[in-house]
Amino acid sequence: MEVLKPMSMKPLVPWKGWCVLISFSVAGATLVNADETLPPSAGPTLVVSVSGPIHPVAAEVIARAVGKAREDDAALLVIELDTPGGLMSSMQDIKKAILNSPVPVAVFVSPKGAQAASAGFFIVMSADLAVMAPGTSTGAAHPVDISGGEEISEVMGKKILHSAVKELQSVAEVRGRNPELAIEAVQGEVKSFTAEEALAEGLIDFIAEDVHDLIRKANDRAVTRFTGEEEVLTLDEREIVELEQTLRERVLGAIANPNVLFLLLGLGVLGLYVEISNPGLILPGVVGGICIILALFSMQALPINYAGVLLMLLSFVLFLVELKVASYGLLTLGGILSLLLGGMLLIKEPVPGLAINWTTLISVAVFIGALVALVVYLVVRAHGEDVWTGQEGMVGKRGVAATPVHREGRVFVQGEYWRAISAAPIEKDEPVEIVGVSEMTLKVQRVTES
Repeated sequence: MEVLKPMSMKPLVPWKGWCVLISFSVAGATLVNADETLPPSAGPTLVVSVSGPIHPVAAEVIARAVGKAREDDAALLVIELDTPGGLMSSMQDIKKAILNSPVPVAVFVSPKGAQAASAGFFIVMSADLAVMAPGTSTGAAHPVDISGGEEISEVMGKKILHSAVKELQSVAEVRGRNPELAIEAVQGEVKSFTAEEALAEGLIDFIAEDVHDLIRKANDRAVTRFTGEEEVLTLDEREIVELEQTLRERVLGAIANPNVLFLLLGLGVLGLYVEISNPGLILPGVVGGICIILALFSMQALPINYAGVLLMLLSFVLFLVELKVASYGLLTLGGILSLLLGGMLLIKEPVPGLAINWTTLISVAVFIGALVALVVYLVVRAHGEDVWTGQEGMVGKRGVAATPVHREGRVFVQGEYWRAISAAPIEKDEPVEIVGVSEMTLKVQRVTES
């Protein structure tokens, strides 16, 4: 009788297969979660400050800060912003840098009393975290006409305004902010908002006293990136690094001011004018040349209307012509007027913070006009004085006959012996007066007692 052996019960799926299956399941769940929440960065918190008008220098500073945050794998980039507005083109560059940044960006309207108006409002709305300090404001972002500062009208104005509205609406919706109220800051009533109003209406995320308070409140906060992914900020015990501007950015930022540009052009024109009217002074020419070079450097960062530059150069030409033509001050007056008009037209886009104020215009024009008038006066007076150098300067001088003088002789004048002739005979040692000069021969006459 054959004994039946019990059958061994083998598992349907080997234990190794279960391990592999579990591993794939965990990995799949991790990938799914990775699509929804990004891992926190391990780097420091970077802080960069931007104040003043929004122009290419400000865009360069922020773009460099975004690149530095990417290199350092920063946990957060904080942009401290205080601006009255600026160029739409530079604002677009900044907005693109923020939206495409791999590192979360917080725009902080700070310090107290600061503002983020016009172009600054677009920058605040584009940030991952929009934060304001107490006592600050934002809004008033209606586009203006690049030719005259008035509201844009007609077909082109509608196109630009519609594009700005849609752009702001898209950013606000992705960031989870109030799109309807954001649009009101661009069109309609063109509203401005205090920090408290912006927080109550859902335009910003929170209010912070300073950068440290911002970091404390943002810690463990989930932010939605522009790609739709969420990232939890882990900022506690992170190093805070303030990014300093480079030397080029500091110099260009200092002179990228319409008032400074007008001063540089005015001083450059004045220095060259003084050097040309008084050759050999050297210092005015050197200072004028340096000012002109710095002005050209400044023009790289400002929207320049070259009609204004040509008017300022015309004023320089009119001042020079005044030295040669007796216009009784008309050319100088024309030069001052040309200088004023040039300053008024120098900046192409009269947006907030990018306009030459009247105090600077009038002060520079009056100073240059007065100095040019003084130089012209001194030159004219010098032309009316007696000649003291050269052969013409010898006429009227007196000396003593060293030998009898008639057809030919010698006289002693101002420590030198000269060949001399006279229409009437003159005895030796008699005083003589020079009445003319012919080449190297003096024409003299006897000096009478009277």
